[in-house]
Amino acid sequence: MRVLITGASGFIGRLLCPLLINSNHDVIAVVRRNAMGGLPKKN
Repeated sequence: MRVLITGASGFIGRLLCPLLINSNHDVIAVVRRNAMGGLPKKN
């Protein structure tokens, strides 16, 4: 499934992105330009 996550560098998005990616979903992550944490990493 293709999933769009807004706030991917936030508290919930940071935890949700790797879970979805590891479950073989196509993840499109949307973050603010100046997001401090950056994008979550694949486990």
